[in-house]
Amino acid sequence: MLISYVSKKSNGKDRR
Repeated sequence: MLISYVSKKSNGKDRR
């Protein structure tokens, strides 16, 4: 579950 949270955060930053 924690990985999903980090993955979503990383995705948002990478998309930036």
